[in-house]
Amino acid sequence: MIVFLECAPGREVDAVDGREICAMSTPPDVPDWRTATPPELPSDGDPPDLGSAKSPSIDPIPLSKPVKKTPLPPAMPDGSVSLMSVDLLLEHPAADCIPPMSPDEYEALREDIRRNNVREPVTVVGQGEALDGRHRIRAAKELGIDEIPCRLIKLPDGVSAREWMLTSAVQRRHLTAGQRAALALELDAYREARNAAAARQRATQVRGTASSATVTTPAAAVSRPAAEKSRDVAARLAGASSRTIQDVLKVQGEAPDLYAKVRAGELTPNAAIAQLKRQVD
Repeated sequence: MIVFLECAPGREVDAVDGREICAMSTPPDVPDWRTATPPELPSDGDPPDLGSAKSPSIDPIPLSKPVKKTPLPPAMPDGSVSLMSVDLLLEHPAADCIPPMSPDEYEALREDIRRNNVREPVTVVGQGEALDGRHRIRAAKELGIDEIPCRLIKLPDGVSAREWMLTSAVQRRHLTAGQRAALALELDAYREARNAAAARQRATQVRGTASSATVTTPAAAVSRPAAEKSRDVAARLAGASSRTIQDVLKVQGEAPDLYAKVRAGELTPNAAIAQLKRQVD
């Protein structure tokens, strides 16, 4: 028996002596896979030319601009004085209760700071809210001074920032007598309103816990007219005479426009009273 071994495509050899006994040709009806050209595909099915294809450009995802966080002021013991960046200081929302300096006063302060730097510490609470010194802070920024002395305090229990500012302002030397009187009246009115609100709250609590109880007002609390009490208290706070307080109180009640000028230091109480009389006549 002869066994044929395939040695190459289309050829066979004798397994005994290795002689070639047949040279087979590729049948004409069967394409030679080595030389045949593959059929063309329809136009709608042409494969993409991967060699010439370019990867689509992908724009990098834009990174959000980093938000600059304002650092908190350095921790300081209550009442201590330390240098603080003017960029960290914020004007307290209640600062508008204090009249601003006149342009001449501010220019004098600015020149003094230019020569001697800020010498009086600015009072701050919380996260750097300035209770005073807004003109010092402004001048320091304009002059390029980066740090100024600041005193960190904690407000006493029951004392608001507005009350602290008014109390401090009436003791300042650069305010006129009329300005101190006006602020002292506002401070007294603020305290009266606060005390009245506290009394109403206590009365509500008493009525809620003991509906049969009768809430009465001590006689001492209403023994004097409110205006008289305001004059006395304001005179003591402002270090002004009772007559000055009386004049400012009259202008406040009858001529708000003149009172605004007294409060700003543009008119003295006497001058405001004289103008008020002329308006009435």
